[in-house]
Amino acid sequence: MSYKEMNKEARLLRMQLREWSILVLPVLIAASVVVAFAPPLWMGVTITSLCAFVPVAVRLHGALRTLRTQAAQHLEFTRHVIDVIPQPVYVKDMDSRYLVVNRAFADELDLTHEQIVGRTTAEIARSAQDAQRSREEDLTVLRGRTIFEERHDRHPNGGERHRLIMKGSCFDVDGGSVLVGANFDLSNWWITEQTLQSTLQREREHHRDTLAFVQRVIDLIPHPVYVKDATSRYLMVNQAMVREKGLPSGNLLGRMGLSPEATAELMRQHFEEDGAVLAGDSVFREVHEIDADSGKESFRIISKGSCLDANGEQVIVGAHVDVTELRGAERSLKQSLENEVVLRERTQAFIQRLIDVIPDPVFIKKAGGHYQMVNEAFAKYRNVDKLTFKRFDLNAVSADPDNRQLTASEDEQVLAGAEIDKEDHTVRQSTGEEIFRIICKRRSIYVDGDPVVVGIEHHITRWRIAERELKAVLEREMAQRLRTERFVQDLIDVIPDPVYIKGADGNYLIVNDAFARLLQQPRQNLIGLTAKELAADPESAATSALEDKLVIEGKEILKEQHSQLPVTGEECFRIVCKRRCVSVDGAPVVVGIDHYITEWRLAERELKRLAEEDALTGIANRRHFNLEAQRSISQALRHGQELSLVLFDIDHFKHINDTYGHNVGDEVLREVASRMHDCFRKSDLPGRWGGEEFIALLPHTSLEAATQVAERLRARLADQPFATSAGDIAVTLSGGGTQLLKADTLESLVARADAALYRAKSNGRNRIEVSQLGTDYAEA
Repeated sequence: MSYKEMNKEARLLRMQLREWSILVLPVLIAASVVVAFAPPLWMGVTITSLCAFVPVAVRLHGALRTLRTQAAQHLEFTRHVIDVIPQPVYVKDMDSRYLVVNRAFADELDLTHEQIVGRTTAEIARSAQDAQRSREEDLTVLRGRTIFEERHDRHPNGGERHRLIMKGSCFDVDGGSVLVGANFDLSNWWITEQTLQSTLQREREHHRDTLAFVQRVIDLIPHPVYVKDATSRYLMVNQAMVREKGLPSGNLLGRMGLSPEATAELMRQHFEEDGAVLAGDSVFREVHEIDADSGKESFRIISKGSCLDANGEQVIVGAHVDVTELRGAERSLKQSLENEVVLRERTQAFIQRLIDVIPDPVFIKKAGGHYQMVNEAFAKYRNVDKLTFKRFDLNAVSADPDNRQLTASEDEQVLAGAEIDKEDHTVRQSTGEEIFRIICKRRSIYVDGDPVVVGIEHHITRWRIAERELKAVLEREMAQRLRTERFVQDLIDVIPDPVYIKGADGNYLIVNDAFARLLQQPRQNLIGLTAKELAADPESAATSALEDKLVIEGKEILKEQHSQLPVTGEECFRIVCKRRCVSVDGAPVVVGIDHYITEWRLAERELKRLAEEDALTGIANRRHFNLEAQRSISQALRHGQELSLVLFDIDHFKHINDTYGHNVGDEVLREVASRMHDCFRKSDLPGRWGGEEFIALLPHTSLEAATQVAERLRARLADQPFATSAGDIAVTLSGGGTQLLKADTLESLVARADAALYRAKSNGRNRIEVSQLGTDYAEA
């Protein structure tokens, strides 16, 4: 039987017990009466009826004893189960007393199971702040809410930690409410998440830069080029494609790019062709079109293929090459060149075979940079088919404008009779490979009688790289120390907090820019000085020297310091960290860093103030007043001290709001709070209870003394009109006071004070009444 089923059975048996009790108890009472007063004739009948219920009661009592045994066994089993959980888990009652805790929870507090169970959070918490926060969370959960939050704090053993705090409530087997909580340490996951987020951001930036580079590359291609997704929608187009379509790129991207006049047949062919490409085929066809208006012919080569994009999605890559001029020239010259074709092809084939034997890249160009012939070594070096270079100019080889201009200038010089012999060093953009070449160019006459440039590129990359590596090895050892020192300096200069490295004798060896800016001196002036020469006072210098000595011996210094700047008086918070390290020459050094946390500490202080003060009046808000009042009441009850509480209410405040407006009403509330500050002691706690109600807690004060203070505040309001933006306004208030009794809580104190306040209002307002034992105490 499962634990859930046993709980269900236990509840059913308890219900049966209650039902039988309702039936059996009246019968037993009636039987007793009959036995005592009825005649003997009826006594036998009564005893017989009573005996009929005895087996039922015995059976129910046995079932109850069995359930109690099973409940104890299940509680012990539950303890063993949660001990397996590696993270702290606990169960508390409505008074925040621990009922069940697992081993991880006890280990975290460094206590035993027996030292925790039965005690409250306040009794075992490491600090009053932790206890207060835990109790607030317990109250929140008991009000029906669930706590599920990530918390960043410092580990009790040092260092930062990130935890997932979960608290909720449920019913135990007796139907009572209990609190169930768990703390999960997420530090490792948090650090991993930060690292992955940084890596993901870098990858996204790299992907964006790559797409921009690809766009710039295809924009240099003079023919229309595009990339489409699997639904035939444009993902990328170059400038030539934009010009061909006559539409801005924004009107093409994300669309199919078909004109409204496209026929059904054309659309069918378009989609079938794209589908075939996505299936693995490639398209390379020539299109012949005649303009309907002008009758002008045009020839284009349509090329389509598919590949995977950076996301692994299949895309279509296409290009349109306009060959109209070539086709026209071909048509006009075809007849006249038929006799020369065979001879030229044989000649060119011979020349091609001849230069293919040469192991270094060889090329033949005409004026204007048009390649006529390249050998296999040249095509292999450019990583394309050698036939691709035929009838293409220099733009098809180099995308660099400067390189094209230099090459064109050299070709002109060679065609004019000059000879070019030079060494060239380039880096391939695709692979980053370095290439060293000796380039030789000479003038010659081509088979058609035109002057051409014949060039050869003698690759000497292996020798140049070997020479460079040998030189680098010789220089590396000489510059190793300088590079190391420069790296260390650059490394610590990146750190925004002051960082310094001192030798065992206390002299500063290295300081970063932040340290120099802090002392307002050039960095080079600080090298070689000691802490004694830079410290603001001898005591600080002695402390620094002692810490340096301890660090050299192997101890780590980690502390927080709070100080004020001597000139401006500004508060300064910093975390000083010093550790031992070994320098490049093997000597022990002290590495220190001052981490300034002033803005965080000031922000914490401001957040605490905002959480405790009423936003309108600046005095304690109701939440803060409740916490402080409960603490003061507990202390007064523990030590038998006097304590009084007074509740105030502004008379006819609704009339003020209705007559002068809520802004004037806010001015009145702020002035009442200001006069409360003037009338009460520093040890008293004034607060805004809500609306026009104010409250004050007076520790170590009898009811008589508290009444005098309240009367002084009432008189000050009544005697001095309030200066507001609507003019002077007469304001009075009524109050009710009471004094702490032994069995009191904050709620009972407030209830008696409220009863006295109600009596003050009923008796004419503008007066102070105190609680009366005969009435108010009974009502509370």
